[in-house]
Amino acid sequence: MIKTYSIKEMSQLTSLTIRTLHYYDEINLLKPNRSKNGHRFYTEDNLIRLQHIIIMKYVGFSLTQIKKILKENNFNVIDSLRIQKQALIDEEIRIKKVNNLLHYIVNQYDLSQSIDWNAVNKIIQIIELKKESQNKWYEQYLTQNEVSIFSRFAKQRTEQWVKLFAETKKKLNSNPGCKSTKKIIEKWRMLAEEAYGDHPELKHKLWEAFKAGIIPGMPHDIDVITFLSRVVDKVSSKLSKDTEVAAHFENEFI
Repeated sequence: MIKTYSIKEMSQLTSLTIRTLHYYDEINLLKPNRSKNGHRFYTEDNLIRLQHIIIMKYVGFSLTQIKKILKENNFNVIDSLRIQKQALIDEEIRIKKVNNLLHYIVNQYDLSQSIDWNAVNKIIQIIELKKESQNKWYEQYLTQNEVSIFSRFAKQRTEQWVKLFAETKKKLNSNPGCKSTKKIIEKWRMLAEEAYGDHPELKHKLWEAFKAGIIPGMPHDIDVITFLSRVVDKVSSKLSKDTEVAAHFENEFI
């Protein structure tokens, strides 16, 4: 004998309201059978279909998308979930990038540093790049001449930046004015100077890009970015009595 369920039983089995089941019937997403007296009843196949609907809705498919997917002759719920899984991974990456950007803007404001809105706009354009284009982010962010300079030094310096990043992360609880912290900052300054010393505008752009977390292959940690920004701000403030010296320090660092 074929097992059947009343609408009340389906509601209890799935935690969906009777009203929701009525709506699914109205939009032809889940059509129940009808008894001779007109009452809705559901079969095991209906229950399986409803479970598929619940899963797909939970992971982000719209009812319109679900309806279209279920209509396909070669419908496979696992294949559909794999597609949605990748979409969610891509969205998670995008959200992380947006969060990095928001942190960058807020951090600049908290440190009373000017916000380079032109850089922010460029960063947004890079975040919106299609996945396959993101490794060429620098073509969107830098001038042609800067791209040429960056390309010459980027690969050979990346490993050094990554090591320095890891070293900095170990010093997050250090006093900004202590000797070991100053030594770390000097390493950052020296590495930037070795690579882009004759190109202060390029150094500035790359520093902003680093803080916003848009450089592929470079680690990004909000705590490290905040630490570096605050140390630079503190040192710059101490040097502010001599404007030229302060400006020189900031230009050399970034």
